[in-house]
Amino acid sequence: MTSAIVLLLLAAAPDAGVTDAAKRLEARLSALEAELQSTRKELTETREALEVASEDVATVKDELTQTNRSVTALGEREDLIRENSVSWSGYLDVGFFAVQGNGSGVRKDTERVVSNADDILSTWVFRGDPLATAINSRGDPADIGDSRVIGFDGLRTGGRPTVLVNNANLQLRATIGTELLVHVMVDLLPRERTVTHFALGDFLDIKLANLSWRRRFGFGDLTVWGGKVDSVLGVEYRFQESPDRLTVSPSLLCRYTCGRALGLRARGQFLDEKLEVLAAITNGSNQIEVMPWGAEAGFNTSPTISGRVGALLPVGAGLELSVNGMVGVQDRQSDPTVWQFHAGAAAKVDLSTVFFTAEGGFGRAAGKTGVINDQPVPCTAASCLVYRGAYLLGGWRATTWLTPYARVDWRSGTMRQARDWAYESVRVRATVGVRVEPVRRLMIKAEYTLNRELLGADFPDDVFTTSVIVSY
Repeated sequence: MTSAIVLLLLAAAPDAGVTDAAKRLEARLSALEAELQSTRKELTETREALEVASEDVATVKDELTQTNRSVTALGEREDLIRENSVSWSGYLDVGFFAVQGNGSGVRKDTERVVSNADDILSTWVFRGDPLATAINSRGDPADIGDSRVIGFDGLRTGGRPTVLVNNANLQLRATIGTELLVHVMVDLLPRERTVTHFALGDFLDIKLANLSWRRRFGFGDLTVWGGKVDSVLGVEYRFQESPDRLTVSPSLLCRYTCGRALGLRARGQFLDEKLEVLAAITNGSNQIEVMPWGAEAGFNTSPTISGRVGALLPVGAGLELSVNGMVGVQDRQSDPTVWQFHAGAAAKVDLSTVFFTAEGGFGRAAGKTGVINDQPVPCTAASCLVYRGAYLLGGWRATTWLTPYARVDWRSGTMRQARDWAYESVRVRATVGVRVEPVRRLMIKAEYTLNRELLGADFPDDVFTTSVIVSY
C-alpha cells in the first residue's frame, strides 16, 4: 500500500525535489506501518495477559470466598464452644488437728445449770456447743461426744491428734448459650466406716447443683438460680469453701446462715453493682445439713422466704453494709403453723493492707407444746430454738503470700426437742492463725482456737488445726 502511493507520487512528480519528498514520505509511512504492527502485537500480548490475569483474579476470588467461609465457620464454632463449654475445677484439702479433752464441745449437764429442762433426764441434757470444735472449712467437729443434738459423727477422734483428708472437691461448670450456666459441686469425703458406731464410711456430699440464668438490663444485672442454691443470709456463705475462706474453721454463726437449700434464688445488682438485692424461696431454712432441721427435701407445705440488701460504699477499697432476714416453717417439724425467723446484719471493709468482717444475727423458733402421756410437754409438736451470735474477723496482708488473721466470736443458744434432749450454751471463742500462699494454687493455713464455755464450769476443748489446700 505504501509502495503504491509512493509510485503514484513519483509518476506525477515534475522534478527531483518531489522525488526526495516522496522517498521521505515512503520511509515515514514504512516506520508508521512497522510501529502499528508492533503495537498490534503488544495489544495482542496484553489482551492475552489480561485474560490470564482475569483467570487468576477469579481463582483468587474463589479462594478468598472459600477462606472467608472457613473463617466464618471457625468463628461460629468458637462461639458455639464458648457458649456451650464444659470446665472442671476443684481442690484437695488435707489437714492435721488436735483437740483438748475428748474432742467434743459438749458435756452432760450433771450440775443442772440448763434452764427449762428439769423434766428431762440429766444424761439427755447438755451444756456447751457440739460444733465448737470444728477442725476444717466444712465445720466438722473432732467428736460430737455425748451429744444427741447432732446425730452424725464422721470422725469420732476422741481427742486424739489426727491427719485427715478433709475433702476432695470437684466442680463442674457448663455454659449453655450466653445466659445459662450449670454449676455442680461435690465433696468426696474419706471417713470412718464402723458398723457398730453407725459410721457411714466414705461418702459423697452434693453441695451445689443448680442452673442459673443471667441477663444485663439497662437498670442493672439480674441473675436467677434454681436447684440447690447458696444462702442469701449474711456474708460468710460466700467464702465457705477452703480456698476462699481466710480461716480454717467457720464462725459459730455460720451454722444458721451458710446452709444451702433447695429452691429459687435471685440477685439484682444496680448502680454499677453498688446496690445488691437478693431473695430466695426454698424448701427450708439455711441451717447447715448436720443441724436437726437440715433437710434436702420439703417436709412442710409452707416455703421459707429469705432476703438480703447490701450497699457498697467508697471507703478504702470498699465498705459493704448489709441486712438480711428469713422467715418460714422450720424443717422437719410436724406442725406447719409454727414459724421461725432469722435477722442479721453484716459489714465488710477492705483498707488495702488490713481488712475486717463483722456479722451478727439472732433467730427463734418458738416451738409448740404437745401432749405425751396426757401431759403437756414443751417443744413437742415443733422443736424450740433461740440463738444469738456474732463475730469479728480481721486480717493483715503482711506480704503478697503471708496473711495473719484473728477472729473473736460469740454465741448463745438454747434448743429442745420434747423430752428427747435439750442443750444450752453461752460460748466465746478467740482464734488466731496464719494463711500462707507460697506458690500459685497452693495454700497452707494453721490456727489455734481458744474455746470458753460461760454456762457452768468450763472444760478443755481448745482446737489446733491446719489445712493444706491444692486447687486445680
